Amino acid sequence: MLADELSAGHSSDDEPALGTLRSAHHIDGGAQLAELRRAVFGPGTPDDVRDQKAAELAALEKAVDDERHAAELRQRAAAEQSARRRGHMRSLRRKWMVASFSVIVVLAVVGVTSALLVAGRPQPGTLPASDAAASTFPALSPAEAAAQSPAQVFTRPQTSADMPTQGFPVGLVIGSFRLLRTAQFTPTTAFVALRPDGDTCLTVYGTGTDFESKCTLAETALRGGITVVFSTVQNMNPRTGSAAVSSVTFTAEWMPDGQYTVSSAITVAH
Repeated sequence: MLADELSAGHSSDDEPALGTLRSAHHIDGGAQLAELRRAVFGPGTPDDVRDQKAAELAALEKAVDDERHAAELRQRAAAEQSARRRGHMRSLRRKWMVASFSVIVVLAVVGVTSALLVAGRPQPGTLPASDAAASTFPALSPAEAAAQSPAQVFTRPQTSADMPTQGFPVGLVIGSFRLLRTAQFTPTTAFVALRPDGDTCLTVYGTGTDFESKCTLAETALRGGITVVFSTVQNMNPRTGSAAVSSVTFTAEWMPDGQYTVSSAITVAH
């Protein structure tokens, strides 16, 4: 019988509601509700059976309502979780887009700046490269370098090209000046000379009349060369007629083998 199915597994007939509730998930609620309602509200049902069926009907209706409410809660929780997941994904996508855009902007700025520095194209607010900021002079052949090494540069006769025209360092022997290296658009023209006591000196000129000299013992120059570090203001690209100037720190090195190199660092833009 239907009543026996609803109360199966219980030790007492006083627990119809509990039996119905426990069975609600495993039975066809619609069919059982219809059968119970016919028994309760239809004719021909004995009073004692009607009372039992009424209790079972109430328990089953409550179980169905509880299950429906639980299903709605589960559906609502799933919808909220899905909404939170979509919101989290949107937040991650926004953060990823912002981070990607930032990286793209940084790479673009670095790329544009590098291109301008390499190509030497002056732009407003940029620091273009020029011959004056070259990292090094072209290397000389071994024979050319040996001719201007500390051991040999003073052995050749002095010419008019060996005399500075932008100003003259004090305390150096005029007749000992020798031109070391120069370039058309490079302000770091270099001369070597001797002091009366025989020390060897390297004088490097910047723009205009500014220069820096460093002297050392002749033996020291023969072993380790001479390095001069100084700052000067220069026109960044005189070939184009640009008025852009910048403060540049140069490091000039005269090697024992006669090679001469210059590296530079732009420190202040105007």
